[in-house]
Amino acid sequence: GLAQQGYSYTVTGPDGQTYDTLAAAIAANPNYAITSANGSSTDQSPQKYQITYSPENVSVAYNYVDNNGNTIQTSSTSSQVVNSAVDTSNPPTISGYTFDSVASSSDTIVKADGSSSVTYVYKISQDIIDAANTANNTAATSDVSNEQGVKDAETALTNALDSKSATPQSIQNATDAL
Repeated sequence: GLAQQGYSYTVTGPDGQTYDTLAAAIAANPNYAITSANGSSTDQSPQKYQITYSPENVSVAYNYVDNNGNTIQTSSTSSQVVNSAVDTSNPPTISGYTFDSVASSSDTIVKADGSSSVTYVYKISQDIIDAANTANNTAATSDVSNEQGVKDAETALTNALDSKSATPQSIQNATDAL
């Protein structure tokens, strides 16, 4: 058939009118030839039907992960034109993270079946890490009345800073405990 996934089409009949289907164009132009073949085996002026395809819009999924592959924000979608370049020009700002890269597994062309996806990769913001390190250093050099509580909080912060699965929230929680 004429239908193609990811595209819509119209048919322009020999009368110059546009139709939604070939069947509608043929029904509106029932005579195949409007000129006489004058005894020839071929028609010197056959009727022509022109098919025009237009790409449709489909959804592209956007995923947001940290550099360890953990989801850090709910996925979103964007409507884009089939067979066009996938838009990766505007990664959103996510609190506590800094945009790092577009994952190599991301699609570059919008697929007609709507299965295209982009994964933005983020790293923990350096401001969060710096604040946690400052709190950790302050705790290590401060006089306190509850020495064991500070040691426990300092250990938790060190573990959060060294963890590959640390999130800005887990680092902030450990910082706040100090």
